[in-house]
Amino acid sequence: MVRSEGDKRRRRSKAQWLALFEAQADSDLSVEHFCDVRGLSVAAFRHAQTRYNERAATSMLAALQREEFVELALPAPVHTGGWDIELALGADVVLRLRRA
Repeated sequence: MVRSEGDKRRRRSKAQWLALFEAQADSDLSVEHFCDVRGLSVAAFRHAQTRYNERAATSMLAALQREEFVELALPAPVHTGGWDIELALGADVVLRLRRA
């Protein structure tokens, strides 16, 4: 966000910051997008999270829980004494790991 010359910095109380942290954690927005929508500085938001860290941990945990992970299922074990793993990474890139 770019400030114009007439803009003044706004000081927020701890209660206001905690409410903002909760609103961000409850939203599906990243901190960067949330701050952009609300007209906040990301640096100020992060600094306040560090200062009032009792809510920062909750906000970060909520963000991590929203991440999408792909669960991989292993094939039935075949005991041949070695293993062979092939992982297709996309763009015609394949990672192959073998143990004899």
